[in-house]
Formats: sequence, structure tokens, C-alpha cells
Amino acid sequence: MIFYTVFNSNSGEIIITGTAQQEEDVAALRSTGQEYLLEYSTQNQYVSFGAIVSMPPKPSDDHRFDYATKTWVIDTQGVAARAMVKRNQLLAEGPDRVNPMWWASMSAAEQSDVTAYRQALLDAPQQPGYPLQIDWPPLPAVLGQ
Repeated sequence: MIFYTVFNSNSGEIIITGTAQQEEDVAALRSTGQEYLLEYSTQNQYVSFGAIVSMPPKPSDDHRFDYATKTWVIDTQGVAARAMVKRNQLLAEGPDRVNPMWWASMSAAEQSDVTAYRQALLDAPQQPGYPLQIDWPPLPAVLGQ
């Protein structure tokens, strides 16, 4: 039984690790642009110059490993996706649950607050610093009921 690690020969990204009966079985697993080592690797490692290297600690869940630079970088697409989920949740829990009867029972000032809150949520992606820094508007008092 042998341990193996199949990796992308250009980036060093580890594709799969495991065990096999013989080296020929490992060679059959790889695709174009992939190589293998007869070593076992674990999560948070990559291959550099034929050696398995541990990644530095991940700074936060908002980071992804950039195999080109061998560093952690902020995953702005992931951060933006989570921001949109939060924005949509705030819309659903706030202004989008207002039915016509509730709306009609609100004062003009309360309606204005709800309208402004909803618009501020919709405009969140246009804020400077989005998606890394978002100033979420406070929930209007009338929606806190």
C-alpha cells in the first residue's frame, strides 16, 4: 500500500490524496496538467518544487488561497455573495413583509422611513468599500413591531 498526492503541475493545488496498491494505479488517476507524489498530504497544503508545503494560517473565512502567489487573498466574490444574502434577508424580514393593510395603517413618516430603509438596502452594493465594508441601515421602529 502506498500513499499518494495528485496535484496541478502549474499551480501546486492538491487535487486528491489517498492510498493505492501500486504506483501504476496512481498514474492512472491523473489528468493532463497533473502530477503525483508518493507522499500523503493533508488539508491546507500545496506542492512547490516537488515538495508538499503547509499553507500559512487562514486569516478569516473571507479569504481563499491564491496558488499563483502562494498567499491568502480576500475572496471578494464570496464576501459579496454573503452580503447579498444578508441584504435579501433584511428585505424579507423588513419592508418586503409589509402588506397593504399594514402600509395603510402607517403614518406618512413611518411610510417614508420604510421606503428609505428599503432603498438603502437596495443601494448597499453601490456603497464605497462594498462588499468589504457595508453600513447597514438601522431597522425603522415601525418594522420592529
